[in-house]
Amino acid sequence: MTDPRRAYRVVDEFETELCNYTGGMCAVAVDSCTNAIFLCLKWLRLFHYNGETTVQVPKYTYVGVAQAVLNAGYEIEWTDEDWKGEYQLHPFLIFDAAKRFHRDMYHGGFQCVSFHSAKILSPGRGGAILHDNLEFDEWARKARFDGRDQGDSYEKPGSIQIPGWRMYMEPAMAVEGIRRLTYLPDHNDDQTDTYPDLSELFP
Repeated sequence: MTDPRRAYRVVDEFETELCNYTGGMCAVAVDSCTNAIFLCLKWLRLFHYNGETTVQVPKYTYVGVAQAVLNAGYEIEWTDEDWKGEYQLHPFLIFDAAKRFHRDMYHGGFQCVSFHSAKILSPGRGGAILHDNLEFDEWARKARFDGRDQGDSYEKPGSIQIPGWRMYMEPAMAVEGIRRLTYLPDHNDDQTDTYPDLSELFP
């Protein structure tokens, strides 16, 4: 009988290689950096900060970050921060590191990285959460996979976790990620980009 979880073992292997490269204790691979940020924010909202909470977001950043904050149930406080490579979503230890990826980059908290085709490590699509929180790790692995265990059987699913989202990394992206990571230099310059003033676009 075919093991339905076999195809996703390569995602586990990619996560292990991400930890080896970045120095993170844990890595949860997902389908985008935006959704990585959303899962971190939502977990805090569900289990630690269920009151009215505002998150600080730089005016000049990718629009998906602002959407993730709002979709996770927070309000936005815009800042004039002039950032490079990554920035923190205060008051939380969540970092948008979509423009940074180098060896031993992990420094604590939840570092969200991007594997979009235009990023430093670019298998084509995806993202990951580098972190050191075992409670979050257990929750996020199910949350990214419709609330069930990665690759679990449709006919005989295990315990279902609510809520859940379809945010898992495709095995093909993990295969390409491992290949590209093998040849990635230890040092990679932070990327730069030009963004509009989001404070003028959001109410």
